[in-house]
Amino acid sequence: MAAGRAALLHRRPAPAGLTTALAAVLLGGWVIWYYNGSIGWAAYLTLLDLAGAAQPDQPGPGTPGGPWVRLAQVVVTFCGITFVPVATAIVVDMLATGRRGLPRAPGSRTRGHVVVVGLGNVGTRVAALVHETGVPVVCIERDPQARGIAAVRALGLPVLVGDAPLESQLRRARVQYSRALVAVTTDDAANLEAALEARAVRPEVRIVVRLFDDDFAHHVYATLGNVASRSVSYLSAPAFAAALMGREVLGTLSVYRHVLLIAELTAEEGTGLLGRDTHEIEGAGGVRVIAVRLARRPGDHQWNFADRARRLETGDRIVVAATRSGLARINTLDSGGS
Repeated sequence: MAAGRAALLHRRPAPAGLTTALAAVLLGGWVIWYYNGSIGWAAYLTLLDLAGAAQPDQPGPGTPGGPWVRLAQVVVTFCGITFVPVATAIVVDMLATGRRGLPRAPGSRTRGHVVVVGLGNVGTRVAALVHETGVPVVCIERDPQARGIAAVRALGLPVLVGDAPLESQLRRARVQYSRALVAVTTDDAANLEAALEARAVRPEVRIVVRLFDDDFAHHVYATLGNVASRSVSYLSAPAFAAALMGREVLGTLSVYRHVLLIAELTAEEGTGLLGRDTHEIEGAGGVRVIAVRLARRPGDHQWNFADRARRLETGDRIVVAATRSGLARINTLDSGGS
């Protein structure tokens, strides 16, 4: 029942019915004008009939237009039963939406966008980052109290809120015309449901799923061809472990089912980096030096460091891309010295 109520609240009047009623009203007004010859009188009668307040004509031979005018008035009156409430609802909705500063549901021209399901900390950040790149974003959130709703609404992004069935929410988000779907709620089952529903609506859509169970994420990745599943613990654990080892981890990159760490290391007394060149550092395996920052030029990262045979001096810093085992081998160099 709750889902049904949410669906009703989100349903908008059918534009076809409103257009038909408006066309009938205009036609009736034209008939009244044709037989009376006065635009002002025709508009007056049409508006009264539309509001259901017109007085019926008394039968008589002197009535202009005769049965045609009466028929037009009847049509306008019955159309008013549909037109006036619908028009009032649209105006009230527009005023309320503008007063609250809420964006509307995605329009019929929304295409090539990214659908973000879940507006927790991760979902809100993902929506903001994608929006910064200029790609349209449509968000879905079941919890009306989620803190991320206000953040994405401040960016002007459309948000679909409510406990309506996920399939209908995805269709309202126009997932069939989207370029990708990102499911990042805190519930593995809900994220997987969003992925499967999106695949059912549009099989070729690109899907990214946030999962907490790493084994489950690996199974989903191996089973569903166009779904990129990411385990939060798998991605975050290497960064925490490296930070505990004293490394200055700049970030992590997910490459298929592997994690690559980007770290900046300092050559100083007591470390195995001091006195080594980049060839020796990379020889440990699982490590690639991508930039060097010399102590004498601390503000300049040399991304294409030509002198790879130059040995590191005290205060020199290197930026490396390394696997977890590669960082562990660098730690062995630190412990063992040169």
